Amino acid sequence: MARLFLALAVLVTLTCARSVDAGTWHPIKQSAWLFAAQGDNGVVASFDANSLRRVGKSGVRVWTKYRFSTPQSNPFGPPYVEADELENFDCSAQTETVLSLTWYTAKGNVAASNESRTNPIHIVPGTVMAGLFNAVCGWAMK
Repeated sequence: MARLFLALAVLVTLTCARSVDAGTWHPIKQSAWLFAAQGDNGVVASFDANSLRRVGKSGVRVWTKYRFSTPQSNPFGPPYVEADELENFDCSAQTETVLSLTWYTAKGNVAASNESRTNPIHIVPGTVMAGLFNAVCGWAMK
């Protein structure tokens, strides 16, 4: 049932995301997932507003989702079309740290999963990550 809900949330996200510019967010009806950004390559990034937690003065912990229009190569298993990540964003330092990552195949099966924490990565302006960062920090710091 949870996978069905997740699949429906992704479908709604993809449907609503077509005409919105990166860096803006729009609530999706009957869902906690908010559209954040879309790349030229078709990747769509969203975040779960219900999972958003402030960490210290400028930190935000949130579940994010990346949906790819074409399968992505995976050095650890089958190709994936979706990545769910638990991320920490530092809104002052403009960095993100991945805490947990799960990749899913087109059939919804786990392609790979990792619970290792990454080092903080600086947000590059003009990227899908920058759009997601701006949406998450804008939502959390209002």
